Amino acid sequence: MDSNYCREVQFFLKTKEYYNGKIDGFCGPGFRRAIRNFKKVSSLSINDMWTPEAEKLAEAAGYATVNISYGTDRKSYQSNDIRNRFSGQRGEVQYGTVKVSIPRKHKMGELEAPIGWAYVKLEFLPNPRNMCCFLSCKEWT
Repeated sequence: MDSNYCREVQFFLKTKEYYNGKIDGFCGPGFRRAIRNFKKVSSLSINDMWTPEAEKLAEAAGYATVNISYGTDRKSYQSNDIRNRFSGQRGEVQYGTVKVSIPRKHKMGELEAPIGWAYVKLEFLPNPRNMCCFLSCKEWT
């Protein structure tokens, strides 16, 4: 497995919480252990090789998810609908976690945008297989 492809698989396994090492393209023991655990949970033959069957399962998801911590002083509407979670007005500082989708076809350093848009921004729940999207928001208490 070449190092670029190894990084992609490491990223996928990390977002699914099977791998907790660095995304460095090195196929070390922690990475191989993560592959075995992913395959065990997915009911595939258990070994430390990234097989076509494992790749198909990863592609079926279409996207990975990443939890991102945030801090903001934007006024919160306490809405369950993430599209209406914060206003443009100032409020008390609050902290939380946002779950963001990363498309499997994502290229590092680029941010996908809907076709025809003149600028790039994160969209709220359109299509996580095609662009980075906010999926959920949980305030820390």
